[in-house]
Amino acid sequence: MGKMKGIMFSVIIIVLAGAIIAGIIYHSVLISTHRERLLVEIRASEMYNLYKSILRDFDKAIDVIAPRAISSAISYVVTNGIGLDEADKRLEELIINGTLYGIEEPLLEDTTLPEWIRKVEALSIQRGFVLNISINSYEIKPFDSWNLAFEANLTINITEKDGVASLIKNVGKLKLIPITGFEDPIYPLKTLGRAVNVIVKSPFYKNFTQTLASGNYGNNHFY
Repeated sequence: MGKMKGIMFSVIIIVLAGAIIAGIIYHSVLISTHRERLLVEIRASEMYNLYKSILRDFDKAIDVIAPRAISSAISYVVTNGIGLDEADKRLEELIINGTLYGIEEPLLEDTTLPEWIRKVEALSIQRGFVLNISINSYEIKPFDSWNLAFEANLTINITEKDGVASLIKNVGKLKLIPITGFEDPIYPLKTLGRAVNVIVKSPFYKNFTQTLASGNYGNNHFY
């Protein structure tokens, strides 16, 4: 009888020990799963923040690259006394390649859109993300009297280095480039370099039509 009790007690101990071990394992699995899910959520959030920062930084990059391209183009016109054959295409060449008619421009050295992409991709690696930005199309064209518009279509592919998460976005970007403050190349071209004029907004910009319609030109003059 005592022997049977001993066996039963041993069985109970084994069952209890097994239950405790199973509970510990189950709890550990739950904690591990929660940690993995939390890690994925954190990295996914960081990835999205990286994506948004790339879009913001694109605008800042164009703010640096485009004015240099415009300055290089104007300098070429003024120095050589001839206009550009296709101004929009030449500006695109400067922004993308850093060259004008295939000749490297010092102002655009290490300051092109592909160079910006290279730097952003390198910085992303340091944050644990593999980034690939592709320029699918790009175009620069007049927007209004005071701005050019740079349009680009980009594919942004971000992958967490351990494969935890990935993001692929196709996005269109439109960035306005002010031309106020630049020299108007028409003046030196038409005057053999004798006249210089800087592009500035007229004091009547936006309100001239309203003034004309009212017939009131100030100083008691009426149409």
